[in-house]
Amino acid sequence: MNFDKAQQNYRSRKPSAIGRGIEKLTRPLSAILSHAIPSSLLEKIARGIDSAATQPSLTSLGHDISDLHACHEASRKIETRAKAMNAATGMASGFAVR
Repeated sequence: MNFDKAQQNYRSRKPSAIGRGIEKLTRPLSAILSHAIPSSLLEKIARGIDSAATQPSLTSLGHDISDLHACHEASRKIETRAKAMNAATGMASGFAVR
Protein backbone atom coordinates (compact mmCIF):
# COMPACT_ATOMS: atom_id res chain seq x y z
CA MET A 1 0.00 0.00 0.00
CA ASN A 2 1.29 3.43 -0.94
CA PHE A 3 0.67 5.42 2.25
CA ASP A 4 1.47 8.81 0.70
CA LYS A 5 -0.96 8.25 -2.18
CA ALA A 6 -3.70 6.99 0.16
CA GLN A 7 -3.20 10.00 2.41
CA GLN A 8 -3.35 12.41 -0.53
CA ASN A 9 -6.55 10.73 -1.77
CA TYR A 10 -8.06 11.10 1.70
CA ARG A 11 -7.11 14.76 1.90
CA SER A 12 -8.64 15.52 -1.49
CA ARG A 13 -12.00 13.87 -0.75
CA LYS A 14 -15.12 15.89 -0.02
CA PRO A 15 -15.59 16.41 3.75
CA SER A 16 -18.43 14.69 5.61
CA ALA A 17 -21.58 16.56 6.64
CA ILE A 18 -20.28 16.76 10.20
CA GLY A 19 -16.95 18.10 8.97
CA ARG A 20 -18.69 20.73 6.84
CA GLY A 21 -20.85 21.75 9.82
CA ILE A 22 -17.84 22.14 12.11
CA GLU A 23 -16.08 24.10 9.38
CA LYS A 24 -18.99 26.55 9.21
CA LEU A 25 -18.83 27.05 12.97
CA THR A 26 -15.06 27.59 13.07
CA ARG A 27 -14.69 29.54 9.82
CA PRO A 28 -14.68 33.05 11.38
CA LEU A 29 -11.77 32.26 13.70
CA SER A 30 -9.86 30.29 11.09
CA ALA A 31 -10.22 33.14 8.59
CA ILE A 32 -8.56 35.50 11.05
CA LEU A 33 -5.79 33.04 11.88
CA SER A 34 -5.19 32.01 8.28
CA HIS A 35 -4.24 35.55 7.39
CA ALA A 36 -1.91 35.82 10.38
CA ILE A 37 -0.04 32.54 9.74
CA PRO A 38 1.50 31.79 6.31
CA SER A 39 0.13 28.70 4.55
CA SER A 40 3.65 27.50 3.79
CA LEU A 41 4.43 27.36 7.52
CA LEU A 42 1.27 25.39 8.27
CA GLU A 43 1.99 22.98 5.45
CA LYS A 44 5.51 22.42 6.78
CA ILE A 45 4.06 21.77 10.24
CA ALA A 46 1.55 19.25 8.84
CA ARG A 47 4.28 17.44 6.86
CA GLY A 48 6.51 17.40 9.95
CA ILE A 49 3.78 15.87 12.08
CA ASP A 50 3.01 13.30 9.38
CA SER A 51 6.70 12.43 9.17
CA ALA A 52 6.99 12.16 12.95
CA ALA A 53 4.26 9.52 12.98
CA THR A 54 6.63 7.01 11.41
CA GLN A 55 9.59 7.65 13.68
CA PRO A 56 10.72 4.54 15.60
CA SER A 57 10.61 6.42 18.91
CA LEU A 58 6.83 6.71 18.52
CA THR A 59 6.13 3.16 17.41
CA SER A 60 8.75 1.11 19.26
CA LEU A 61 7.47 0.68 22.78
CA GLY A 62 9.83 -2.04 23.99
CA HIS A 63 7.14 -4.33 25.38
CA ASP A 64 7.16 -8.13 25.47
CA ILE A 65 5.21 -9.16 22.37
CA SER A 66 4.27 -12.49 23.94
CA ASP A 67 2.44 -10.66 26.76
CA LEU A 68 -1.09 -9.94 25.50
CA HIS A 69 -1.78 -7.34 28.19
CA ALA A 70 1.45 -5.47 27.33
CA CYS A 71 0.51 -5.56 23.64
CA HIS A 72 -2.93 -4.17 24.43
CA GLU A 73 -1.41 -1.33 26.47
CA ALA A 74 1.09 -0.60 23.69
CA SER A 75 -1.72 -0.42 21.14
CA ARG A 76 -3.56 2.08 23.35
CA LYS A 77 -0.45 4.27 23.52
CA ILE A 78 -0.07 4.18 19.75
CA GLU A 79 -3.77 4.93 19.30
CA THR A 80 -3.51 7.97 21.59
CA ARG A 81 -0.45 9.24 19.72
CA ALA A 82 -2.14 8.71 16.36
CA LYS A 83 -5.25 10.62 17.46
CA ALA A 84 -3.15 13.53 18.70
CA MET A 85 -1.19 13.65 15.44
CA ASN A 86 -4.37 13.37 13.41
CA ALA A 87 -5.90 16.30 15.28
CA ALA A 88 -2.76 18.40 14.87
CA THR A 89 -2.42 17.75 11.14
CA GLY A 90 -6.15 18.33 10.65
CA MET A 91 -5.93 21.67 12.39
CA ALA A 92 -2.84 22.75 10.46
CA SER A 93 -4.35 21.59 7.16
CA GLY A 94 -7.62 23.34 7.95
CA PHE A 95 -5.90 26.65 8.55
CA ALA A 96 -3.77 26.21 5.42
CA VAL A 97 -6.87 25.92 3.20
CA ARG A 98 -8.12 29.39 2.41
